Amino acid sequence: MTLRRRTVLKSGVALSGAWLIGCPEPLPLGESPFHLGVASGDPTTGSVVLWTHVHTSAPVEVEVEVYRDAALGELVVRELALAEPARAGCVKLDVEGLEPGTTYFYRFLLGAHTSPVGRTRTLPEGRVESARLAVVSCSNYANGFFHAYARIAELEDLTAVLHLGDSIYEYADGEYGDRRTLEPLHEVLTRADYDMRYALVRSDADFQAMLARHPFVPTWDDHEFANNADWLGAEEHDPRTEGPWDVRRDAAIEAFFAWNPIRELAGMQRTCARHFVLGDLARFVLLDSRMDGREPPPLDAEERARASRTMISNAQEDALRDALQASDVVHTVIANQVVFVPFPIVANDDAWDGFPAQRDRILALMEAAPSLPIVLTGDTHSALVFDLPGVGYDATSQRGSIGVEWGTTTVSSPDIAFGDPIGHAQRLLAATPHLRWTDQASKGFLLLALDRSRARGEWHFVEDIARLDGGRARLAATYECSPSDRASRSVS
Repeated sequence: MTLRRRTVLKSGVALSGAWLIGCPEPLPLGESPFHLGVASGDPTTGSVVLWTHVHTSAPVEVEVEVYRDAALGELVVRELALAEPARAGCVKLDVEGLEPGTTYFYRFLLGAHTSPVGRTRTLPEGRVESARLAVVSCSNYANGFFHAYARIAELEDLTAVLHLGDSIYEYADGEYGDRRTLEPLHEVLTRADYDMRYALVRSDADFQAMLARHPFVPTWDDHEFANNADWLGAEEHDPRTEGPWDVRRDAAIEAFFAWNPIRELAGMQRTCARHFVLGDLARFVLLDSRMDGREPPPLDAEERARASRTMISNAQEDALRDALQASDVVHTVIANQVVFVPFPIVANDDAWDGFPAQRDRILALMEAAPSLPIVLTGDTHSALVFDLPGVGYDATSQRGSIGVEWGTTTVSSPDIAFGDPIGHAQRLLAATPHLRWTDQASKGFLLLALDRSRARGEWHFVEDIARLDGGRARLAATYECSPSDRASRSVS
């Protein structure tokens, strides 16, 4: 088999001239250059992005092998990719020519060193009967252990893991959790800082296990940048003491694309918005509600209600309109960072309540959609089950529900229930008729199961993120929604 050289990604910018072939820095005896593990992501019907990391002070070629079997007996791809200091030693390769709906196994090689073996899977095409995806959000390394990732790593037959943002946090050590020590100790501001924080999170064994087991499809939210961020600034970024916002923002974007197994365009990419399709079963629309179209917080009620005000760009809204109007799938799943439905008791202009005109346009599209609209949400550090209220929605009968919004809880970030999670949940339920169920304190993940007759959400909670041995999980709640009913129904 011919060994081919390629750039880091086919869609990326090619390096001029011949590659500089170097050697990684000397490693301590017995240490692997692949100590941050392997990952795959952004699968299509015929390709997948593979990722690893090599600590190196000079560009170095890494061999990539893809096999059809776990025993690594049937080699289907062997190529070369480049690790270079400019990308913090991250290696990404978009492997093409694969077969739809097929499981593959892969590894990286450098000299005498071999990476762990990863497992990945391409997307199916044609008629698809069912699919399962894990949905996670808000993984705060400092505040506790990633037990949810360990439990996801144990699951079989997942199409992918969707991360809805806040995969890292920018805070200084001890500022937002003190159970694990951060690197760097100070708040992350520069590209080197973001690289160090991503490397720390990728060193977690549970995170590595999940990434090696399932395709990873991440989006960003604010903490991949700074708290309550948008393209023009952030609530907790002070240019007087922390430098120009655009420098910090661009460093965060570069680091996100380097450290995640996702495709990127030539030059600076401003958005993580993209989509993928599971045959005729489901279309997934991944929104970017942070960097592509979000306007700064409103100054007053008049500004909040302005019809042209946007949370997502006009291009994203157009793409979402096309997806919702299409009749070629059973489900349209919108992977979204912040709460979409009206949630007035929380009064959060950082969520869609700060952008009601654009939300109303999207709700109208959902109401007319031939497929079942499902919104997936992170950010709130809580589990949430909403109906999407249409015109004339009745909370008692749930007539007028046009779809569902299901919120995954945090992997490890603190709850925001003001020390009273049960009472806070009761107040939210009393004030929000379309909120069917919530848990305001538990940590874990959402398992989304789709078939041709229903969508099913299972909320799995781990025992205790403060303890290394607190990883046992329980199924806390199950809700279903059918294309004909379009409301969240509890399953006992």
